[in-house]
Amino acid sequence: MKTKIKNFIIPFILMVIINLGTYTLLPTKPFGMELSPYLGVLFISSMFFGVYGAIGSTSANFICDLINGYSIESSIASEITGF
Repeated sequence: MKTKIKNFIIPFILMVIINLGTYTLLPTKPFGMELSPYLGVLFISSMFFGVYGAIGSTSANFICDLINGYSIESSIASEITGF
């Protein structure tokens, strides 16, 4: 049980830090028209942490998209594609 929680929390925190850091430090483009460093976290966390890592990074990406002002529909589409 602790391993599953750790596999969820580590990618979640890493995604929040990198995603929000990217949007505060770099100028942003319209949704879906750029490649950002946080996209690598989605793939790496699923490779290293399995399904729980993918769920953790995807849910953190969803929260960060909502914080950045994207609509719920586009955020859900992004999460389905990212997962």
